[in-house]
Formats: sequence, structure tokens, C-alpha cells
Amino acid sequence: MNFGCPEYRVKALRGHVLEERGVAREMLSISGYWRRGADEDTFQEEKRAAATS
Repeated sequence: MNFGCPEYRVKALRGHVLEERGVAREMLSISGYWRRGADEDTFQEEKRAAATS
């Protein structure tokens, strides 16, 4: 299962799908694709920085 959503919804959606729907973690991919108030370049730069820290 693949989901794309606003970045602020990722945590809640992941919890719902894993815990309430019983989907196995290895079957799930959820990614925040945008953040209110951030342009795409800024958001992608922040995502890369968070992934390397």
C-alpha cells in the first residue's frame, strides 16, 4: 500500500493503517509530499536533512 499526503498527516495515517487496519509494516509506504507554507524545494531539502540526521 502506498500513500502520499500532507506531511502533518503522515504519523496519524501510519498509526491508523498499522494499528487499526492491521496492515503489516513491510507492506506499507507512507510519505509526506508537501507542507503548508513551504515551497517544494524547501520541503525536499528539509526531508533530505532529516533523513541524514
